[in-house]
Amino acid sequence: MKKLIFVDTILLGSFTFKAYIFEIKLDKIAYGIFIESMQSPLLWMQKDNKDEKIRISFDEDLVQYITSNSKASKRQRKLIAQELIKFIVCNEKKAANLVFKEENLEYLINHKEIVLNMNYYINGAKSN
Repeated sequence: MKKLIFVDTILLGSFTFKAYIFEIKLDKIAYGIFIESMQSPLLWMQKDNKDEKIRISFDEDLVQYITSNSKASKRQRKLIAQELIKFIVCNEKKAANLVFKEENLEYLINHKEIVLNMNYYINGAKSN
């Protein structure tokens, strides 16, 4: 995997998230949100070879890592999750324009897995 184009960054809680256009395999381009210092993306969008749709995938281990290593309260986690969703949605539109022009894009805002992962993160904190 090779990061090709830096798109954006945001600091949320104790994690810095960075958006990149990157190469997965030779001639295979994707868009992803990385946690600073991690080699794999937290989530990524890439063209599915079967039906040519652009799919969104999550690294469940990184979702668990963020949840386990966050020091934020449940209330703070909810605010962080909302800001992360805004960041992702804003940047997926950039990715659509840069990488996936005229493709059938499965936008994250409509993706049920984002809700499940954010709820997991929010509820992973001890109540304060």
